[in-house]
Amino acid sequence: MPAAFKNNKLIAQTSSGGRAPDVGASYVYPSANGGRYTRQTMRWGNFPGFRYEETYEHDFFLYNYDRATYLDPRNIGYPNCLPAATYWSTTWPASSRPYLDTRFGQNSKCEVDELAYTVGAAFANQLFNGITYETYIRTANGNANSDRFRLSGQIGYRSPVTNCPRDWTWCSFGKYSVVLVPAWSVNVPNTRSWVK
Repeated sequence: MPAAFKNNKLIAQTSSGGRAPDVGASYVYPSANGGRYTRQTMRWGNFPGFRYEETYEHDFFLYNYDRATYLDPRNIGYPNCLPAATYWSTTWPASSRPYLDTRFGQNSKCEVDELAYTVGAAFANQLFNGITYETYIRTANGNANSDRFRLSGQIGYRSPVTNCPRDWTWCSFGKYSVVLVPAWSVNVPNTRSWVK
């Protein structure tokens, strides 16, 4: 599996627990509002909670090495490298400062081989045990009718810890990533439940 990068920094990948959620599901389908969507649910069990400076990103990636992707593969402008989402939302509280994450990758380019459709929480300490949370990203149709995905939970930190001068995605740096659904093992459109 290729290494994950965030702002040119290698992120360790692990299949062990960490602070990633314990249970959830991935839904990837055509949208009744046009286009296609990815909806992710996640719930944390009994863990001590995130530290004040920690961030969390629920990283959903589509396979694009063949340049054939189920969701819209386009980016919105370099250097922002944001996915071309027509709509995104989350049930995470506003106090978690949610953001649509960038695809800015290694070598200071927008990532194109593994396309992230990710919502992050800049203040992960506002996410709590026992609540089923959801993230949702809708895009135009991609250029393929099927695809494969992987899912991981990235635990990171904020720098600066307060008063990010830009969007919070640019102040979130990954420490490690926990595998929730192994790379390219599930086809979409599909529903896939998972347990850590």
